[in-house]
Amino acid sequence: MTQRKVCLILGTMYPYERGGVDVLYTSVFNIILKEKQWEIVALVRTPRKPQRSAFSNPLPTVMLPSLRSSLFGKLFEFVYLSFLDQLYFDKRVSALADNYLQRFDVVITPDPLLTTKLCKQRNRPRVIQFVSGAWAETVLRSQPLLYSFAKRIETDAYRKADRVVFMDEAYARHFNVSKEHRALISNGVDLELFSPSRFDRSKLRDRFGMDGKIVVMTVGTLRKGIKGHEFLIQAIPSVIKRFPSAHFYLVGKGSQESLRRDSESLGIADNLHILGERSDIPELLSSSDVFVLPSLTEGTPGALLEAMAMELPCVATRVGNIPEVVQHQKEGLLIEPADPREISEAITHVLSRPDEARMLGVRARNRVEAHYDLAATARAYVALIEELCQ
Repeated sequence: MTQRKVCLILGTMYPYERGGVDVLYTSVFNIILKEKQWEIVALVRTPRKPQRSAFSNPLPTVMLPSLRSSLFGKLFEFVYLSFLDQLYFDKRVSALADNYLQRFDVVITPDPLLTTKLCKQRNRPRVIQFVSGAWAETVLRSQPLLYSFAKRIETDAYRKADRVVFMDEAYARHFNVSKEHRALISNGVDLELFSPSRFDRSKLRDRFGMDGKIVVMTVGTLRKGIKGHEFLIQAIPSVIKRFPSAHFYLVGKGSQESLRRDSESLGIADNLHILGERSDIPELLSSSDVFVLPSLTEGTPGALLEAMAMELPCVATRVGNIPEVVQHQKEGLLIEPADPREISEAITHVLSRPDEARMLGVRARNRVEAHYDLAATARAYVALIEELCQ
């Protein structure tokens, strides 16, 4: 069997921390590394701070400098720093294209700017552009001066890449990428790691101080205007009016100050727990009663798949690929984004109907087992890489 050489370029959408794309890549190619005699290397930015993760990472890693990890990045934070950091990282990677990267058969990246640069190189490896969502809208949503420029980069990259991987058909149609030029490979979840049978729920709830509480959990980067936490917080007073023992747990990296101020102004600080980044996501989900994903924009969110795998009843917004993952009132409840009233009504609906909630969770687990197994995602990438290397 031919040994393939694959380079993953990670940390490009979330410049100094591991995002969902990085976790997906790492998990998928860890599986491939165990099953194939392939050479797989990850290029990543030097993190701004030490990373914690629930996922082991035996992949060989090459760390490249970033502006955010420099003294400049630590002293100065401004609106265009993320974009400048991306340009800086891309330049570092491009400098490797003529020598180091040529030894690989395939390079995989979620960064359209980097894809465009790599595709200009002579004797280059095959380039797979991974699309988890609308890059320009997600990364530059709050930076309108760069938005139109980024959209052109995005369209150009999808045209030049050897293959464009989408998680769903809708995004492929949105960017008008031909069927011959694209591949549809869904996100996936580790069904062994995220399995409710692995955990003693009562012991975990005792350990986390959750006894006697109704636990509403959400997992996602604490980033206003993207994940919708501000609207979830606005929904909390209505929920605790009906269910005073309901407590809301926010897990994820990012700024907490504004969310804490909002909770204090609403008088719900005692019922809100902002945990920050955690390495024990499966345990926290096992201890929960309801999972909520109030995102304003998404691709196919791994956090939602993980909650479904843990048999949790889920409330999620109708954005991105979520309506294809969750069938309304079958595996969960779908709501409109940025609507605190709908969020509170959906949560109280689930909490007031425990039998229905239990069935939602069971059907959610069945759905991810059938359609979102991480092992199947890994097999699809192996098939795609073999096809490109023929």
